[in-house]
Amino acid sequence: MSDADKLRDANPWHPMTRPIDLKHLGKLSEELGEASTAVCSCIDLGMMTIDPVSGKANWQALQDELADVDANIGLVNSHFDLCVFRHSSQRLWFIDERARLLSFGASLGIATAAVSRCIIQGINECEPVTGKLNRDWLREALTRVSEAIVPMVMIFDLDDAAMVRRVAKKTSHLRQWHGMLSEAAE
Repeated sequence: MSDADKLRDANPWHPMTRPIDLKHLGKLSEELGEASTAVCSCIDLGMMTIDPVSGKANWQALQDELADVDANIGLVNSHFDLCVFRHSSQRLWFIDERARLLSFGASLGIATAAVSRCIIQGINECEPVTGKLNRDWLREALTRVSEAIVPMVMIFDLDDAAMVRRVAKKTSHLRQWHGMLSEAAE
């Protein structure tokens, strides 16, 4: 039986229309994409290679992008009341460096797809084949990314203090931005 055979009755999509919702998920999608790019650079060129444009080592770009993703997950989590769990995943500890990066890259891709699904179909709509709420897909995908951040920091010996500072700074900017969007919507 193919997926097409499992389709439920036609359920018209209800794309998001509130600018503040679109901006939250759009920004998260951007940061997930940038983190995916950083992961790919680490896989393709190595952690220590210096990017000629930014002057940063790939590990520094990965560290910055992980912090940006973490900050955006926090904002989306609170904005949509998703209950994303933030605990360390042990599954990344027992595989080699390249496999860890590939696994994390896959998680970023899954999260990006979940964000897109929520924007296009609506966060409170059901996925047509499985009947699962898009909100649940998003929560699970963001939990998977969030769980992988701590092991990535430890395994690749990234600067945890620098990441904490960047997350705090990014969160502050995102909250200010959220306030401006909320005022504009009123």
